[in-house]
Amino acid sequence: MAGNFEMSDIGLLTYYLGIEVLQHKDGIILSQERYAKKILCETGMDECNAVQSPMEFGLKISKANEEEGTDEKDYQQSIGCLHAIPITHSTRYRLLCRLVKQLLKYRALARSFVQVEIRSGTPTSFWFDEWSPLGRIIDLTEMQGCIALGINLNATVEFVIQNYRSRRYRAEHLITIDKEILKLRAQGLTEEDDVVKWKGKGNVFRPCFDIHQTWNSIRVPQSKVQWYKGLWFAGSTPKYSVMSWLAVHNRLATGDRLLLWNSQANAQCILCNSAVESRNHLFFSCTFTETIWRNLTRKLLGQNYSHIWSQVLDLISTHTVSGETRFLLRYAFQVSVHSIWLERNGRRHGKVQRHPSILIKFIDKQIRNRISSLRGRAGTSFNNAMVVWFSSRD
Repeated sequence: MAGNFEMSDIGLLTYYLGIEVLQHKDGIILSQERYAKKILCETGMDECNAVQSPMEFGLKISKANEEEGTDEKDYQQSIGCLHAIPITHSTRYRLLCRLVKQLLKYRALARSFVQVEIRSGTPTSFWFDEWSPLGRIIDLTEMQGCIALGINLNATVEFVIQNYRSRRYRAEHLITIDKEILKLRAQGLTEEDDVVKWKGKGNVFRPCFDIHQTWNSIRVPQSKVQWYKGLWFAGSTPKYSVMSWLAVHNRLATGDRLLLWNSQANAQCILCNSAVESRNHLFFSCTFTETIWRNLTRKLLGQNYSHIWSQVLDLISTHTVSGETRFLLRYAFQVSVHSIWLERNGRRHGKVQRHPSILIKFIDKQIRNRISSLRGRAGTSFNNAMVVWFSSRD
């Protein structure tokens, strides 16, 4: 990751989003004690006595007409802080259970990707690890095999090779297992560690794990879409790429999609208030967003300029423009999609509305910052990007 992104090592994680992270050799402990004490101090309750319920049982509350007004935002902020407290307790437990259940679904699939090459046989389970061409021995014999072969369920390969006594079996699968044990005994064990091998490209097992080859082995291959180059390119920022990817797949909760879930939902575009909000309207047919897009890309595209979604997608995916201009166009597209969507969400949730000129300045700053971080990298062609970008600005 350090080769693709600017990173710095600041040591072990100790505090993140209100959660203390205590790392020991026996595990990791998550705590929100410091966060809870901070809330108590800010609300003036740090010296109060601890009780099971913060309110007297059966207390009736009425409106105080003669009291001075209070700022409701302070109350809302305090209550909002309390919502984050259970994250390391019941919520953490539920998330952990969900994660474990999801992982357990892939047990059968994962077994076919792992093999063990026996050297010493010490850490390898005779019954549950796939150390022979026969596969997992427990799958061949089931639990009755322990009695039939006289081998304990917890036995390792090393223990079996050293202590197994061959017998005459009638069942064909037991005869095959017996031969496999005697074959490995004849080869002999060494003092080296067993080698765990992972299945990769071409179903070949190798002593190293390759996530790319594993992913290609378990997924159903699909033909490449034309627009992928416009989203996943050198110098892109992951959060902007993911947001753009969601937009391309029309997965953003725009007004037209909200209507499919709730016919009473307000589907009007909150930026221009003149049309139903859809993906194609929001990017960039809306008068609000078209102003932003035009200001950022009009000079970059020249005669090829367009604000129609399908045409914009073609422009960033093909070689209509080249070099630094193509990178700037793609990056401007992604930052614009991300910033416009955040502005749209902010307005729907009552935040202060921003003028297009403010968003233009913000996007312009993000692009300049990205160019500055990329310039000077070995093997890249971003050295002239800042000159091209400045020449396209008014």
